Amino acid sequence: MVAKIDQTFRLEDGREVGFSEYGDLHGKPLFFFHGMPGSRIQASMIEGIAAQMGAHLVAPDRPGAGLSDFMPGRKILDYPKDILALADRLGLESFGVMGASGGGPYVSACAYQLPERLTAAGIIAGVGPMSEPGATEGMMKGNVRLFSIARHFPWLLKLFLRLQFRGDLEKKLPKLLKNLPEPDQKILAERKDLVAIFLSDIDEALKQGTDGVVQEILLTIQPWGFSLADLRSKVYLWQGDQDRNVPPAMGHYQARMIPDCEAEFYPQDGHLSIFANHMEEILEKMLA
Repeated sequence: MVAKIDQTFRLEDGREVGFSEYGDLHGKPLFFFHGMPGSRIQASMIEGIAAQMGAHLVAPDRPGAGLSDFMPGRKILDYPKDILALADRLGLESFGVMGASGGGPYVSACAYQLPERLTAAGIIAGVGPMSEPGATEGMMKGNVRLFSIARHFPWLLKLFLRLQFRGDLEKKLPKLLKNLPEPDQKILAERKDLVAIFLSDIDEALKQGTDGVVQEILLTIQPWGFSLADLRSKVYLWQGDQDRNVPPAMGHYQARMIPDCEAEFYPQDGHLSIFANHMEEILEKMLA
């Protein structure tokens, strides 16, 4: 099926939401929540296998990213309402949700608020609550620094992000990726298509500026407004043991706290290699 990209629709509060559809557009509906920074473009990484396996990927931009309007003062628990509105707009009575990296908290929010509409919920190397002791254990120094700035000097975040992502990203890519674990560097060296998606995704995520990313970071480090122990849906979780973006400690904490969680930890994978090495089995679970 031909993807339907760069679509928008207007919510009741007047905000526009951007989204794309990939894979088998007549298949089982599955929302894909992008990472941070990120956009709807991230889902294109798995559109081929999604089409083969009968998954209809719906990939929205979160507020302030890509084509979605910024939402001042939003909370993580506001997002399931946007997903519900988009699902209703597309005529989807039931659907799955899966989120990668910074999209993880929004999967948990949907599992908390929308259990009656979900067919499956999956977290792929997803960020866990940052307020827990040891949450950053094993995390790369750059990410620890970012979250420390957000916690203690939030007014510096915008400047930090502008310095990190300004200029020619393709030339800066080796520096940005040098701290990734070996499995991730190997995948990016072999899959130039993923590198191209990575670059275009960051450009799209920041097309409105850095306000959306700043908001996402601040929401991540603050209390989420609910407890993982109160999730009412079964949640699948996949985590690489060599991940330094979202360290294994976060995955183990979520697996312990979520009442009905089926977790898989991969000793030989990092943050990105899961997508290249395990997407078939992930989609099998999400579509079962």
